[in-house]
Amino acid sequence: MSHLKRLTAPRTWQIIRKERKYIVRPLPGSHSRATSLPLQFIIRDLLNYASTARQVRRLLQESKVMVDGKVRTETRSNVGIFDVLHITPTKEDYRILLDSKGRLVIKKIEPKESSLKICKVVGKKIITGGKTQLSLHDGRTMINDVKVNVGDSILLKLPEAKVEAAIALKKGAY
Repeated sequence: MSHLKRLTAPRTWQIIRKERKYIVRPLPGSHSRATSLPLQFIIRDLLNYASTARQVRRLLQESKVMVDGKVRTETRSNVGIFDVLHITPTKEDYRILLDSKGRLVIKKIEPKESSLKICKVVGKKIITGGKTQLSLHDGRTMINDVKVNVGDSILLKLPEAKVEAAIALKKGAY
């Protein structure tokens, strides 16, 4: 099923519930439905780059939209919290964030900031050879020697996903 009734959509989505009956359903992926938005909804309804779903499909098939440095061509692919969205024709970059009421918002960011992404460490394992495998909130896993604990955050350099810095979870840390 490729649609979802607007009344049953997650409360984190900023939509008008009774405007139309249906909204596009995101594909299952790295983010949960509550912490992600479908790409078609972002391009058509939030950013107003297209007025119809057909125009969104054409924009995506021409490889003009990138999420975290990778080209996306599926209209239903999910774009989750802290993901970086790049629109090639306008050279604009956006980041998906939460506002003070817990709703997903799209914030325009500077081009130098678009190559960085914050990821929360949700799992940590020691694998054979004494190496550390980190599981991140966006579904990524990486083998790295960075000293972090579960709950800490790391700063990734996109698109190669190299660790730039580790941010400890402590009182007063932003």
